[in-house]
Amino acid sequence: MSIVKIIVCGLILVLYSCSTIPKSKNEILTVNELAVAKKYTDSLRLHGVDTILIFYKGCSGCSYGVNKVAYIFWKQNSQNLVAKISSYSVYNNPVNSDDVIGYYLLNYLNIGGKLNEPDMSMISYHYGYSSIQLKIKDRLIFDVKLPDYYRMDSNLEKGLLKWIYYIEGSLFNIEYNDMNWN
Repeated sequence: MSIVKIIVCGLILVLYSCSTIPKSKNEILTVNELAVAKKYTDSLRLHGVDTILIFYKGCSGCSYGVNKVAYIFWKQNSQNLVAKISSYSVYNNPVNSDDVIGYYLLNYLNIGGKLNEPDMSMISYHYGYSSIQLKIKDRLIFDVKLPDYYRMDSNLEKGLLKWIYYIEGSLFNIEYNDMNWN
């Protein structure tokens, strides 16, 4: 057998073995975090929780590889709790959090909820955003979607921005102190 035939047979064997590797080993399983968050909040309502805040971090225009996260805040037995649901994994174990709902109730006059268009234009339609929904007894009290680039605008309601930073700071402290929650 000539050396060329050995090389060709070896190459065919390598290519064949590469093509038979199961593709599922390379796939990353994801969940629809918004659908899971809805089921989670429905379950909380069934258990008597009437005030729920959903803080969502997502990306508009992103196709793959972005971890979208829904944080669900509520109060139960005088404890402020939060659960984290992400597109790559689900965290159903709630942990203690700052009182982000109480912050809103104390500062709602300063927070507003109406967004003005910023004084700048978008170069791309690919951007991150935060979304906040607050429901009390199934009534939507507050609902806003804030693109991240709005944060740079001087016309943005400062109370709203402070509330978002308060929520993000609370989440940062939880994730910093509890590595299992990341």
